[in-house]
Amino acid sequence: MTRFGKQEGAKKGYNSAKRGRLSHNPQIAFLGNGYTVNFWNRSGNAVSANGIVEFYEQTRSFISDIKITRVLADSGFYSKNFIKQLEKDNIDYVIATPIHQYFQRIIYNLENWTTVAEGIEVSEFEYSHHNADWEGGRRYIAVRQELKKSQEATGKQLRLFINESYYTEYRHSLYVTNDEEATPHEIWNYYKPRTNDENVIKNLKEGFGLSAYNMKSFWATEAVLMTICLIFHNLITLLVKNIIDPGGKRKTLRSLRMEYLIVPAIMGKDGRDDVIRIGLSNPKRKNKFIQILERIADMEVIFYCNAVEIGELI
Repeated sequence: MTRFGKQEGAKKGYNSAKRGRLSHNPQIAFLGNGYTVNFWNRSGNAVSANGIVEFYEQTRSFISDIKITRVLADSGFYSKNFIKQLEKDNIDYVIATPIHQYFQRIIYNLENWTTVAEGIEVSEFEYSHHNADWEGGRRYIAVRQELKKSQEATGKQLRLFINESYYTEYRHSLYVTNDEEATPHEIWNYYKPRTNDENVIKNLKEGFGLSAYNMKSFWATEAVLMTICLIFHNLITLLVKNIIDPGGKRKTLRSLRMEYLIVPAIMGKDGRDDVIRIGLSNPKRKNKFIQILERIADMEVIFYCNAVEIGELI
């Protein structure tokens, strides 16, 4: 998240949007159903793998009553210590892997590619790092997408072979996993929903103002950003999933704000009763709004809070 001042923790580091600018480098954990369950702010020069084991352990403690069947993570979490911790905890994982030069050579020389869709192939191999601390080899899943046949091909081109035609033909993705039973195609399918998290992050930035809140104090900034992610965002997600559009597509806060959250109204009287008159003239929108209000009235909310007695919250 790019910063334009001298706030605490604003340092030069990896910033794909504005190279060389000061930034913060946060990390976020999600449940597969769209809720955010942890947030740490970090200085802009923090290495991607910095503190991820502690972040993972804290996240697990926050959701200790939920059974986690699989961990999906982007390439910033490709870390020996993190992978070994997951294996120690007997957690299945699929983690995106940076395609360094030694992986580029392996992928380039693979022959056992299997076609799973038009222009998309998968393969696998075992690789053991030279560093003995990795303690043996692991299973890697490679995906390549042909640019001519897949217009929305994702992944990286093998820059090591930039002077060969292969470079312009394919994009590649690479994943490490401890799942020895699933096929390469199944492993890739396990990972693909994680891309939805990128849409959540985009919504947090553009709709919830995650990038805009920035104070002099590093910890004040983190407190605000945690509130946005873990309270405000989750309440809106709960509202959408259970009230506004159960089973429907995810909605951005921008669209929700204009459709449901900013509606003109005026207080009035109906005899002796106080009433609120909502300025909705479109019949379909009016009926939808009435349905939402009825669902809210019927909604049962369970509070998980030990700060006060339950009776005080009702």
